[in-house]
Amino acid sequence: MSAAAAVFPERSFDIMSNMLLEGITVVELTRSVAGPYCGMMLADMGARVIKVEPPAGDEGRAKGPLLNGQSTFFATLNRNKESVVLDLEADEGKKALWALLKKADIFIENFDPGYVAGLGFPYEAVKAENPAIVYLSITGYGQDGPYRDMKYSELMAQAMGGLMASSGWKDGYPARMGGYYAESTAGTIAASGVLGAYYQVLSGQDGQYVDISLLECMLEVCSTYHFTYFAEGTATPRPGNFDNISLPFGIYKCKDGYAAVAIIAYPMMYWGVVCAIERPELFEDERYNTGGARRDNYDEFNAIMIEWMGRHTVDEALTAFTENGVTTSLVNTIEDLVGDPHIAVERDMFPEYEDAAGNKIRVTGTPIKILGETFCIRKPAPELGADTDSVIKEFCA
Repeated sequence: MSAAAAVFPERSFDIMSNMLLEGITVVELTRSVAGPYCGMMLADMGARVIKVEPPAGDEGRAKGPLLNGQSTFFATLNRNKESVVLDLEADEGKKALWALLKKADIFIENFDPGYVAGLGFPYEAVKAENPAIVYLSITGYGQDGPYRDMKYSELMAQAMGGLMASSGWKDGYPARMGGYYAESTAGTIAASGVLGAYYQVLSGQDGQYVDISLLECMLEVCSTYHFTYFAEGTATPRPGNFDNISLPFGIYKCKDGYAAVAIIAYPMMYWGVVCAIERPELFEDERYNTGGARRDNYDEFNAIMIEWMGRHTVDEALTAFTENGVTTSLVNTIEDLVGDPHIAVERDMFPEYEDAAGNKIRVTGTPIKILGETFCIRKPAPELGADTDSVIKEFCA
């Protein structure tokens, strides 16, 4: 008997199913990206995720671009979920949310600190009604500390967390990561945190309060940059498209336009590198034949790489390095990715599904595969309030 079956004998837990979280109920009171992203991950793995929305709907529903009147942004983050509309300013709405929380396994919220508590749902009160619940709060800076009540954004999280200081060109501006990097990273880490807390519940312990901040998630992401400071007392310079420690490692412009090749050369690959660029004499050159030597002579060796890459096309470079056992790749655009036979076809990372109106929508899938199967899309993102009546009837009966 599994741990889950021992704690919840009335539920059916199939450990061979790719619906890993089947039988788990999640109530999601979220906005923006981090909270919905966390809920999406749990829903993709089989959890029942009930998204509670205000009468006007999640603000993400209006975020463009729109396809057939539906936000593809919302469609991606809210697939596999149910939508329940509740007015939490009204007693009836509060009563309904209490009914949901009393039976939920996990509660996700990502509003400013104190907002959900101010609505009447602080952790202590929810736990008193449901001791086993895992209560997750995602905020910009955490539930305590001097920054607690500061306004936050994706940009602020990347800036304050040190990510920008480690990105960009050596002598240029710090650079932000594209997309919702901090928000989606926080959502991923949050999913890991709530599942860890839920494991304790399966072991017979009470639920937990999980406090996730975007700022601290960025610190975690940057942890591999911190070791230089801890060891030497100096910050690692911004590397641009190259690396300050391993060489050659970076993005190099090739002959045919702005296409580039990413090369990772560990020590055992160095012979392959010098063979690929037809400079075997460099293998014996004391300025370059060890990682430390190449680091000390970074600019000189990188100039050799830049010159060679600039004389060759992407295909020529890929062929030369691949044939010599060096890890290499072209830098894909989204157009390349959606047509890639490995990524898009074999690994099914861009599934297409139909919404309630029969319109086809394509989204980015989940990288989690169980028994070789993808368990991404079971149903499309819900229409606003589509499940209100059925969920209220079920939970408030």
